[in-house]
Amino acid sequence: MAAGLALAGCQALVEQQARACPSVAILADTDIVTILVPNADPPAVAAEATLSRVNSECQANDARVEVELAFQIDALRGATTDAGVIELPFFVAVTDGQGRVLGKDIFFSRLTFDESGHAAQVEQLVETIPLADGEMPVGFQIIVGFQLTPEELQYNQAR
Repeated sequence: MAAGLALAGCQALVEQQARACPSVAILADTDIVTILVPNADPPAVAAEATLSRVNSECQANDARVEVELAFQIDALRGATTDAGVIELPFFVAVTDGQGRVLGKDIFFSRLTFDESGHAAQVEQLVETIPLADGEMPVGFQIIVGFQLTPEELQYNQAR
């Protein structure tokens, strides 16, 4: 009888581990955005921001998994501008086990600079992923990053 209970407990643990949360990552080269002053010669930085400290927790059932995400955005205002507020676009995407994008949403983070030119914001959101019969949450990945223009991405890749 005790062996049966121990095996049942092991089975429950295996099922719980199989339902582990989707992984969460910042997409390479999208963790920094540098905003340049338009038409400045030489180029001057209006602001630079970083996305970091991604945390997640999830709850799953047979029909879906809900992932609570939180991450930090920090920004520094450039010396050539006196902007008080900046809005930065960021994305949250869900991919399957083969890396195919299943969905992507774009959000905006509104940051207010203090007197020293620093701004910080913690973004929190919930991503819900529907599960088909037999699908496990661990088979998905959630990817976050700044929504960059082609020029901003090229700038980051050249660093």
